[in-house]
Amino acid sequence: MRRGRRLHRLETGAAWPLEIVELGEVDGLEPFGDPDAELWLDVPGYGSRDAYTDMADFTADLTDPRVRDDLAASLKGRGAFRRFQDALNRHEVYRVHWRVFSTERRCGRARAWLADQGYDAVP
Repeated sequence: MRRGRRLHRLETGAAWPLEIVELGEVDGLEPFGDPDAELWLDVPGYGSRDAYTDMADFTADLTDPRVRDDLAASLKGRGAFRRFQDALNRHEVYRVHWRVFSTERRCGRARAWLADQGYDAVP
């Protein structure tokens, strides 16, 4: 099983982590059974590489060298996600910019994946 895999109910958009489904905790789904493809969309997890790339791209685009250097330093080594958030907390004005940037990137990837599966995302 790939990390982060989820099942999405097509008619409602509700999402369930596969671990919850496998424990039998989702109404309408049998544990370890194959979900009805007419009702459920199996969405694979791809890990954290894209999210890390988003942080690096956001950082590289900053024009304030002090902030850019602080965020860049936070991305080195294990624990980068926590350190990046800590660095954003030190530069509060950039937190909103990061949230917008990150949301747009994640939504873009989700829409592209849905299109590849033959679905149109609802805005």
